[in-house]
Amino acid sequence: MITDIFSKTLGGLRKDYFIRNLIIGIVAAVLAWLMIDTLEARATTPKPFWNLVIIKGFFIFNGLLYPYAKYLYDYVWEVITGDAVYVYSINIITIWFKLIARLMCFFFAWILAPVGLLILYFKNS
Repeated sequence: MITDIFSKTLGGLRKDYFIRNLIIGIVAAVLAWLMIDTLEARATTPKPFWNLVIIKGFFIFNGLLYPYAKYLYDYVWEVITGDAVYVYSINIITIWFKLIARLMCFFFAWILAPVGLLILYFKNS
């Protein structure tokens, strides 16, 4: 029962999709970690130790949940566009939109990932 739930949710993504998005999520978490360390090193009044642990833990947690949040984003995008194929040139606006969308998926992964896991569960059932 429990293994069935885990295989349908956590193991429901294609391996290449999961690994690619997990690497992106971990890179984003490491960059956020380094940004926190840099800002904390230059701060005149350091933050309490446990505040930093909670913030860094939140970024690691979001990095691990990012593939499922990105899956939800891709699923919703596919529902909206359907089978239509859009051909457009890569310009700064397209890159900016993709970057903002991925950052939103990363920062709200703790909200989006459970919905993505539910979709995976029902899609793989």
